[in-house]
Amino acid sequence: EQECIERFISEISSTLDGRYEWEVIFIDDCSKDRTVDLIKAQAANNPRIKLLVLSYNHGKESAFTAGVTHARGDYLLYMDP
Repeated sequence: EQECIERFISEISSTLDGRYEWEVIFIDDCSKDRTVDLIKAQAANNPRIKLLVLSYNHGKESAFTAGVTHARGDYLLYMDP
């Protein structure tokens, strides 16, 4: 994921900014690469980018539930890399 996360955030931002109220919630379920650090850097500059870091690998269903629980919008788009 670390190879594409910055481009993903950039493209989401440029597509949605000014058109919609939006947020992106990333859930880290014990990633082993630099993805978390890259998301943290993006989130520091963009309040629409959120990161939930789970304490250990809870599994896909628990990670999804955490994201839904923290989502604030009327619609949800779920993506799993």
